[in-house]
Amino acid sequence: MLYIHVTLINPNMRSIASLLLILLCFNLHAQNLRNYTSYTVDNGLAQNSVWNAYQDCRGFMWFGTADGINRFDGYKMYHYRTNANDTTAISGNTSYKFFEDSEQRLWISHNKGISIYNRAKDCFTNYVFNHSQTNLGETYTHILGEDKKGRVWFSDFSDKLWAISIHTLKMVDNIILLNKNHASRFPRNITIFDKYIVGSIYDSTTTWFRLNTETKEFTWFGKLPYTNSSFTVLNDSILITYSQNSLFYYNPFTNQLTQRSINSHTMPPAKSNSTGRILKWENNIWIGNNYGLYIIDPKQNKQIEHIKSFDKNKDASFFYVQDLWIDKSNNLWICTNGAGVHCLSPQRNKFKHLCAKNTGGALVKSITTDNDGNIYTGFYADGLVKYDKEGMGKKVELDYIKGKLNHILAITYFNNTLFYVHNENIIAQNNISRNKRKIYNGKFNIGITGTAIAYPFFKVYNNQLFVSVDNVIIGVNKNLNTKVYLPRYHFKHHITCFEIFNDTTWWISTTRNLYRYNPKTKKTIVLNTPMLVKTICAEKNSNKVWVGGNTGLYILTKQGKRIKQFNIQKGLPDDFIYGILEDNNGNIWMSHNKGISVYSKLTKNFTHYSVRDGLQSNEFNTGAYHKDANGLLYFGGVNGINIINPKLVMHNTHAPPVAINQILLGDLPYKTDTAYNEITQLQLSYLQNTLSFDFSALEFSQPEDNTYQYILEGYDKNWIESGTLHFARYANLPSGNYTFKVLAANGDGVWSKSPKQIYINIIPPFWQRTWFYLLMAFVASGFILVVVYLYNKRQQNKLIRELEIKNKLEQERIRISRDLHDNVGAQLSYLITNIDWMLRHPEQINKDEEAKRLQSLSEAGRNAILTLRQTIWAVGSNSLSVDDFADRFKQFAQKMLEFDKNINVTFKENISPGIMLSPAVALNIFRICQEAFNNCLKHSNCNKIHIVFKGNTEQQFLFSITDNGKGFDTNNCEKTNHYGIQNMKARAKECNATLNINSTPGKGTNVTITLN
Repeated sequence: MLYIHVTLINPNMRSIASLLLILLCFNLHAQNLRNYTSYTVDNGLAQNSVWNAYQDCRGFMWFGTADGINRFDGYKMYHYRTNANDTTAISGNTSYKFFEDSEQRLWISHNKGISIYNRAKDCFTNYVFNHSQTNLGETYTHILGEDKKGRVWFSDFSDKLWAISIHTLKMVDNIILLNKNHASRFPRNITIFDKYIVGSIYDSTTTWFRLNTETKEFTWFGKLPYTNSSFTVLNDSILITYSQNSLFYYNPFTNQLTQRSINSHTMPPAKSNSTGRILKWENNIWIGNNYGLYIIDPKQNKQIEHIKSFDKNKDASFFYVQDLWIDKSNNLWICTNGAGVHCLSPQRNKFKHLCAKNTGGALVKSITTDNDGNIYTGFYADGLVKYDKEGMGKKVELDYIKGKLNHILAITYFNNTLFYVHNENIIAQNNISRNKRKIYNGKFNIGITGTAIAYPFFKVYNNQLFVSVDNVIIGVNKNLNTKVYLPRYHFKHHITCFEIFNDTTWWISTTRNLYRYNPKTKKTIVLNTPMLVKTICAEKNSNKVWVGGNTGLYILTKQGKRIKQFNIQKGLPDDFIYGILEDNNGNIWMSHNKGISVYSKLTKNFTHYSVRDGLQSNEFNTGAYHKDANGLLYFGGVNGINIINPKLVMHNTHAPPVAINQILLGDLPYKTDTAYNEITQLQLSYLQNTLSFDFSALEFSQPEDNTYQYILEGYDKNWIESGTLHFARYANLPSGNYTFKVLAANGDGVWSKSPKQIYINIIPPFWQRTWFYLLMAFVASGFILVVVYLYNKRQQNKLIRELEIKNKLEQERIRISRDLHDNVGAQLSYLITNIDWMLRHPEQINKDEEAKRLQSLSEAGRNAILTLRQTIWAVGSNSLSVDDFADRFKQFAQKMLEFDKNINVTFKENISPGIMLSPAVALNIFRICQEAFNNCLKHSNCNKIHIVFKGNTEQQFLFSITDNGKGFDTNNCEKTNHYGIQNMKARAKECNATLNINSTPGKGTNVTITLN
């Protein structure tokens, strides 16, 4: 804004002032519009009044607000504020200032003293220092910085400076600054530089001083202009500050102070009670105070811009600047007292953006520059604007025709003359004489009329200007004489653009095709570019021609042969190309509907820029492109123009560090008293095997374009490209050792120098641990030994059993032999003996004796056969049931009673099914029972015999035989050689049975055998 003070002395002067005001009506508040990233309470900022900004050694941004402080990782604001119930909370609640000492300890001064941030615990240690010289207590404290001896210096609103050792964290120095000749007010505009503290004390005027912290020597400057800004470092030896309309350069080593007045065309930085901030950024001096931001060119001591708005859509907004800070990526952070904090990044402002805010629209259709560096932009329906070198815009007066729009669809500068197409007219305006001349009025003796030329296009070739008008090309010489070079109706459709290579080779595009045209022979050849061509660009010192239109980009030879095609599928973000320009390095720049792309001659790759890089919009327009004599490129779109200096398009070279913001276990926050970003290793149980990591690149230029890749070594085989996603999750990890690593890249693809990494040990369950494996090996070995022992024992037992079986078989063989010998053998011997006798003494046998002997022999033979059958029955089976045993014995008893009908035998059975006897046992018991029954028949003289068989589930077998015979004395059975009873007892012992014989003379006998 221009401020002109006019004093009205007489009527003539009043007329002059009126004329000046009329001229000012044509001035526009045009500005270099910048992209700011703004952070307010809506983005998590604690409060919109921000006192201070700082970036620590880890890369986090810190903001001191009117309600606590914020730590920022690019995605989330972490809020720290006072808490009376928490001694680890920061004690102050306003007037924060940050400083990091040489041991990377972060100090915060505030209205309650000093706090030091504990990174490991993510909390604070608060300090209140009391000493004999001064009682600091809980008071406003202002941190200055660290000197060469490792002392951090502070000031407050008293008359003292004091220092704390970074090694002992104790107060080590205390200097009384003021004396009785100075006022007691002590503004906070003090700076420490090397071993010097430089500042000012304000009374009615300002006294500046320099303090040598090593010698305690003061140097006073005397009464100088008031400054509300602290000094800032300009270079290795110069500090700089400002006061009102001057810059002050001070060398503390030589004690030289230089004052330079600022050549300002707006109100200069004014006196204020607020503390201002000054620093050097982007080769300029930036001053912030309660009037906004001032940009000073230090070479010319000239104010080049006054910024009063951080919103592109507003000419002025809240601009009370409290502090400025430059981070490691060269971003400028602007703290305001009420409007939050704004980040001005060179990466978001790679291109200068000009827009005439006071025009009815900003849709640029044409651009050119003159010899003096002025820029002309033609608008759709909104006329023509001229910008000077500083970006100030001014409307160009046009011959307005009522009822028609002010279309400026094409514009160029040729031979000190500005040519532009205004609706259907072509105007030539001489920049020197300011004379205007209409060289085409829609007729030009060729019968073409209309309200506006559809696709006008200018081209300078061989010191002559050519312009296309609908489907005609006209030439204009220096004298503004015109000539038709392409007659009407040679092409049926409107010409959109053209390129002249030489006198015989023109390329002309229409709304239907691209043609190669020879103006001398009038011959036309259709080129193979099936699209609506909008722009043609021939490379210098090359045979390549770049052609853009509505279906992408083609590279052709000048002979028309297609070399290559680019579209969305082949690397372009958009297929509609509006303008193509070649810079002085041979790189090809092009505008489209998704921003601007540049094709590198060296890398053969595209780089794409969008509105986030400072473009006026992502949408550009047909015909709105231009390259000036200095190599600057201009592209216009729907919101003004961008000026591109290819030499100054800087890429972000800052390799961003990575921070771990959160660790989740099973989707719940990992509970720890250590800050997540300070964790270097995790030791987890096998149940904590689902892990998630939230991380961020501490790069704030374009945080939405930061990209990531990560790997879990020990699990992932390759790095995982996650794009802009800053989260990784691993579920059901096996037990073991892992290393999680994450890298980040800024928007220009520069990756972190080293990964952020965390070592992870997931402890296996006890059954997967080494000691358990050893124990299991020991148990297995023991088990194997036991199995081997048992196997050997079994084999041994088997061998013993086999031997026992053999022995038993041998015993059984002997027993059977004995039975056969004792019973069958004896009976057969009896038969043989009697038969032999009868054969030898036939004369002694009468018929009665013969019959008697034959009867006896027959009985003996039957008994032998019976005994033999019983033996075969007993040994012929693996086992015998008790039921079968009882039946066999009944058959035996009944057989024996055939010759004695006087004895009554009764049987009683109580046998459970399934009770089995081995053959040897069955035979022994059978013989015992048989012997007992025979004794009843032969010796007892009984007439009744009662036999009982019992068998139960306990495998107990009982046989009992009772007679009513004469009985006998059991005590004399041994003496009377009862061999039968002895044989019975022997057999019972052999089969582990119990034999009981109970007999009383005259009362019968009972024999019981019990087998378990």
